Amino acid sequence: MIAAGLGIGIIPAFGWQPMFFIAAIPLALLPPILWRLPGSLGFLIKQGRLDEARRIFTRIAPETRLAPGDQLVFSEAKGGSASVAELFRMAVRCAR
Repeated sequence: MIAAGLGIGIIPAFGWQPMFFIAAIPLALLPPILWRLPGSLGFLIKQGRLDEARRIFTRIAPETRLAPGDQLVFSEAKGGSASVAELFRMAVRCAR
């Protein structure tokens, strides 16, 4: 939406070339954003980075206090598989 709005104003006045430079702004901001973005708790626990996972958990849920002996455990359950066609199937139910 922002790109379309900018394009409406910039392209008639300056041509299409400045749009390439404008599109590079989010690309240039990506490394600092990724650097500041914390890892997911599941990923950190699987990697054995438990101290970092505890710090992030404390930031997420400050009302939940972790005792020194508490361990963070990540367990994932796999759901059943489904086809893409099931996403578009309409549910038809008969009222009785």
